[in-house]
Amino acid sequence: MLLGSVSAALAPTARAAPACRFSLRAAALSDSARTDIALTILASAPGCRTPTVLRSLRIRIYSRAGRLRDLRVFRTVRAPGGRATVTLKGLARHERLRLTVLVGRRSLAARALVRLRPDLAFGATTPTSVAVATPSTVDVIVAEAGGDFGTTARVVAFLGTTPIGAATVRVPAGRRVRVGVNVTIPTAGQSTVVLRVADTTNRERVTTNNEADLIIEAADFALQPAQVLVPSLAGYGAQFDQNVYAAISREVGVTEQNLPDMEAKVVALQPQFVRIFFNGNAFADPDLMQSFVRTVQLAQRAGAVVNVTWAGGGESDPTGTMAKFAGVLVDLVQKRRLTNVRWVTVENEPNRTRITLTQYEALYRALDSDLTAAGLRNEIRFMGGDLVEAKSPLGQTQADWLSYLATHMGDLLDAYSIHVFWDYWDTAKLVRRLTEVRQIVDALPADERRPLYVSEFSARGIRSLNGTSYPEPGVYADGTPLPDTTINAFQHGWFDVLAARLGYAGTVKWDGYVAKYDRGTQDYSLIGPPGQGWPLRPVYNLTRLFTLTTKPGWKVVGVAGSAGTKLVAGYTGPKRQMTVIGLDTSGASLAAPSQTVVSYSVGGLPPDSSFQLDVWNPDGSGAVAAPTPARSDAAGLVQITAPLQSVFALTTLG
Repeated sequence: MLLGSVSAALAPTARAAPACRFSLRAAALSDSARTDIALTILASAPGCRTPTVLRSLRIRIYSRAGRLRDLRVFRTVRAPGGRATVTLKGLARHERLRLTVLVGRRSLAARALVRLRPDLAFGATTPTSVAVATPSTVDVIVAEAGGDFGTTARVVAFLGTTPIGAATVRVPAGRRVRVGVNVTIPTAGQSTVVLRVADTTNRERVTTNNEADLIIEAADFALQPAQVLVPSLAGYGAQFDQNVYAAISREVGVTEQNLPDMEAKVVALQPQFVRIFFNGNAFADPDLMQSFVRTVQLAQRAGAVVNVTWAGGGESDPTGTMAKFAGVLVDLVQKRRLTNVRWVTVENEPNRTRITLTQYEALYRALDSDLTAAGLRNEIRFMGGDLVEAKSPLGQTQADWLSYLATHMGDLLDAYSIHVFWDYWDTAKLVRRLTEVRQIVDALPADERRPLYVSEFSARGIRSLNGTSYPEPGVYADGTPLPDTTINAFQHGWFDVLAARLGYAGTVKWDGYVAKYDRGTQDYSLIGPPGQGWPLRPVYNLTRLFTLTTKPGWKVVGVAGSAGTKLVAGYTGPKRQMTVIGLDTSGASLAAPSQTVVSYSVGGLPPDSSFQLDVWNPDGSGAVAAPTPARSDAAGLVQITAPLQSVFALTTLG
């Protein structure tokens, strides 16, 4: 490293310009074995011929305190192209050198500071876990230990003799840098990966510390907390029938005497997101209106965020209709302080009707104006859609509707929503619906995308069996009402896990409890009929597995890995909370307990940490078993076993 130089004029050669001048530069690079001193003779003009031999070289060595401690002399040092290198031993870091060379009849001088060569090494490695046969990033620490020169390091990972990943990183002098190396571990289990680092500038000489072993455990799945699929989870819940407190529901056995039992079970469910219809006929029916209000109060008491959905109609008079609806919302939030009402949807399944897109937009714009005037618009967000899969009577597809919502109503809408119903023997539909809508929204320009919700979903059964007709949703093949089966519940679990994996912010089960919407009869409910004591169905317990192990506001995060029919979703909270919910979709058709036990290995978890394992339906009863403790190993991996017909939740929540 040049600290100073002295130039001298030498006699020109025949081709040199008069009075050629030369200067000396020097740099000293040291390691534990030796110090290499590089000398360079520089000419003042292109026509000057650089000397190729140094008559002599004197090196005075000064301690860091400035005391002369040694003198080294070299004679006749070859310097092809004006460059020479001499090697010394016994020099210490940051000792100072004064160098004098004789070139022809003149002397040149320079100064140099002894600096250590780059010295790369790995920081301590800790075991880690990744998904098997999946490109994954492992973090390692690369340090420059010399302290004088930064450099560019190349890190290569080897499995045996095969390189499986590499990365390049700039490492400043004396610093430690974290670098991600992309690797793929081809087989499950534990592997020892050898890491090697090299100085790409070739200045490093001592490489005995350039290798380290990294233990990697390859699992079925690995959480990827840095990949955020949903920034803020709305959660899981159900539709609450707004008429449960009205006279119409007395027809199915609802009484003031048995309502407290239902209410207690609703609160114990801890629903996170609830949808409630408001039907325009309540304006002229005090009984329906009071029932609606009490239903919203129940949802708030249960701790749920509430979406109030205008059930339909009024498009011929959007201004008048929405003014009355806005009055209902103002009464709920501002007068009754039901502040959990934070979402509104206008029109249930509009693409099943003949409403036009412009009429649909007009309703939202009228409501937006009314809520803004009432000072409520900032507290209530708008959800648009509630779309079914089939083409509308006017020929529009769900993609047409979503495109219109994005391009014409983007200033109004904060989320899009869909409805999904499938026959229990056609689970391909639940996968198709969730996947296709995700693809439609992902294809929109980035600024037109909105969070996705499922505001109604359920499985359906057989409506006619052995000459007998059954009300919705029908029965299982053996005649059991479908909501009473574990097949129904398991498929709901599949739906919720897949929705999370695809980045849906929330799902609402159709529906929560038995009551009457109208003169028709249906019973998709989590809680069975009051005449049977409001029984908790398997799907209630399944839904409670989700609501007790995740929290609104958490993130849904990526999960690496693909393990056949196994499916898991990952969630993280703001205080290092973590939950993994999983199942094997092969269990979706099982009506009875299976002897097959499925093994799941999940990595990417905090190492050496305690978890709680909750399993729904391990014995075929449709209940959640008593929790058991679990613990991740040093690599952050947990092994889980669960029967094929079950759904598990591994969580840090107790």
